[in-house]
Amino acid sequence: MMRAHRYTAAILSLALGVSGCDVESKVRSLMGKSEDERVIPAEARQQTTELRETEPNDSAAQATAIVLGVDMRPTHGAIEPDEDVDWFVVQPPTGETWLVDVSVTPVGETLDAAIYVEVEGQGDFPELLYQVAGAGEVEAVPMMSVPAEGRRFFVSGADGTTGDYRVDVSRRLSAGAVEVEPNDFAHIASPLSVPGEVQGVYDRPQDRDIYFVKTDDLDPGKVYSLEVSSVAGMSQTLRIYGAPELEAALLELVVAEDRPAIIPNIALASGAQGLWFVLTAGEAYDRQRGYRLRVIEHPPEPEFVVEREPNDNAGGAQVIDFENVVRAYLHAPGDVDRYRFMITPPEAEEVEYVLDESAPVAGDEAVQGEESDPWAAVPEKEAPEVVAQLNVNPLKEDHRLALRWIPDVETGEREFSLEAQEPRESLTVCNHVLGPGAYDVEVRAAESNFSLVNRSYDYELRLRNVAKTPGLEIEPNNAPEEADRLVANAARVGFISTEGDVDYYAFLVGAGESEDPHKEHVREPEEGARSDDDAAAERAASEATEPGAIPEGDPGAAAPTADSLGWQPPETEAVRVRVKANRLNVRFELLDDERARVAQVNRAGPGADEELSIDLPHGLYYLAVSASGGSSCEPYEVTVERP
Repeated sequence: MMRAHRYTAAILSLALGVSGCDVESKVRSLMGKSEDERVIPAEARQQTTELRETEPNDSAAQATAIVLGVDMRPTHGAIEPDEDVDWFVVQPPTGETWLVDVSVTPVGETLDAAIYVEVEGQGDFPELLYQVAGAGEVEAVPMMSVPAEGRRFFVSGADGTTGDYRVDVSRRLSAGAVEVEPNDFAHIASPLSVPGEVQGVYDRPQDRDIYFVKTDDLDPGKVYSLEVSSVAGMSQTLRIYGAPELEAALLELVVAEDRPAIIPNIALASGAQGLWFVLTAGEAYDRQRGYRLRVIEHPPEPEFVVEREPNDNAGGAQVIDFENVVRAYLHAPGDVDRYRFMITPPEAEEVEYVLDESAPVAGDEAVQGEESDPWAAVPEKEAPEVVAQLNVNPLKEDHRLALRWIPDVETGEREFSLEAQEPRESLTVCNHVLGPGAYDVEVRAAESNFSLVNRSYDYELRLRNVAKTPGLEIEPNNAPEEADRLVANAARVGFISTEGDVDYYAFLVGAGESEDPHKEHVREPEEGARSDDDAAAERAASEATEPGAIPEGDPGAAAPTADSLGWQPPETEAVRVRVKANRLNVRFELLDDERARVAQVNRAGPGADEELSIDLPHGLYYLAVSASGGSSCEPYEVTVERP
């Protein structure tokens, strides 16, 4: 039994040996090569596995595909001859969008590679050039977006250089709050959330980074703060637009090399389709050091209105109302803040005319010899609906302010400018009588100190309508024939609004002095009280019975005491004129009805009241109130009293 097993093992071993020889011989015969011939050189093996450009690829339609996926191998190409261009299209998986870095590495030292990235969209948009490396150095497009339909670019040799190169594409897993290229045109602008921030770099000369905020992301009633950080050794420019055409900037701001630029009060402009922020740095670029663009909400200010940028021109003027208090920023040299307020015409009152066909009543005709109106020489004046008072007050010493008053042409008002002489000086447009229309006001810095970044408010603007001030003077009243009526014991309020301003008032002494043509100062007699005519008749009757009185009809009565020409001394009354002063050195002159000077008072000095007590004959008089220098929008008050 044991011997049989040994025979079986020997037979199996022999069979396996024979079959192994047959397999090896068969493999050798199939290969037909020696062992030396079966070794493939490394260079040849690489050529059989690498990806290469597919010629012809000299146009966008012939672009060689670079398919994005798990295995992204380099694609090889060559620029030959010197006018050769090689187009490629980066294709993401179906329905996906990718973010990639693209680099072109020359093989050798001769090729100076240039990459041109195609810009999608309808329109003739030029390709974006990336060429910052030298000959033999790697050229790259960092942070390139690849939409679902793919992104095309082409490679060429700068200055006619030629040579082989390698294209590498690597995926960025997440962009986060980082700028994405290309974003050099409005239709491919990088979206910016509010509140939010984004970091970006200028990756080539003449790079232009555009960010877009949709109108839906901005509350029209809110104000936002915008900040652009500085980049050492690089001056940046920020322009803000309200339409994708990018034709007229709403606002322009220069970002210095050593400090950030801040617009603490940006808002959605009226009629804007959104906000486009365009950042440029000219020929400067730095792929390592970037900037940060941040937009956050401005804290609410319930006590006043915050100025809203952009408001640098007529199209972006900020609308304000009377009694508004506005606090504002001057965020850069050359910044102009423009405001607008409107005065609407009063509603027309319907007047119904009725024809009176009744016969005239006897006695309606004017009675000859009737006593004339003592106010006849002082025309009645109608108080205006709007008397505007505008104050611009600096809140710190960084700026010397200037103001420009720009009324609409249809108002008939003239344009003028004011400029402070010192940083702490306020500017005032004092008591302008205004009719219906639009009025613009520009505020700017005539001189500024921007050495420090300060987020606090620079000035305050107040707009008031003082027309309803009791007793307010009615301009113009710069001459006796334009004088305001001044009733006894009723004050008038006036302003020396410009240097050299003179305000005239008229008052009566004697008969008719208490008659107010506007009726608002007249006190109606109480019921049952005697009229002035009844009192005068009783007085005349009593006087006629006094000893020595001569009856009117007595032909033997003696003539009244008089001089040889019949002159009698005029009847006089004591009058006290008071002027409650403002901070100026207020003075006044007293004139008679023929404009001759009766008295001139200027004794108290600046900020002190002036007073005159005098006996005056019955008649009409004028007061001319002025100041011995300067102007002020602080009021003074004038009264004529009976001691």
